[in-house]
Amino acid sequence: MLFAVGAQRGRALGIPGEEDSPEVQDALSYLRRVNGGNRTPFTGRVLVIGGGSTAVEAARTARRLGAAEVTILYRRSETELLAGPEEIEACAKEGIEIRFLVTPNAVVRDDDRFLGLECLEIQLGEPDSSGRRRPMPVAGS
Repeated sequence: MLFAVGAQRGRALGIPGEEDSPEVQDALSYLRRVNGGNRTPFTGRVLVIGGGSTAVEAARTARRLGAAEVTILYRRSETELLAGPEEIEACAKEGIEIRFLVTPNAVVRDDDRFLGLECLEIQLGEPDSSGRRRPMPVAGS
């Protein structure tokens, strides 16, 4: 028997434009919809924010549902990645790129049209309370 409890709610990014953008959704809600039978295919590009197993699963699911390009953005380095090595290897095999040391800053829109995601480059500072080096935006990036 296995009894496993993980995060039950997605977290918002907390960036400008997020709340007004139906294109932005949390990974847990997305995975629940897919597992509930809503397997609407993707036709374009998908960005997934995060470095844990949920982010990896969301990226791999989007790819399997037809996304032409899937990229994971992670604000720390590869050594701080929370997803396991086998998950990262699976991403590579499925053609999913992982970009390290980058974080979202704002959702970019033109009236009702989603244009993209503005991101910042990151450098790692001193360790935070979790023991991992704290991500700090690079000025002017």
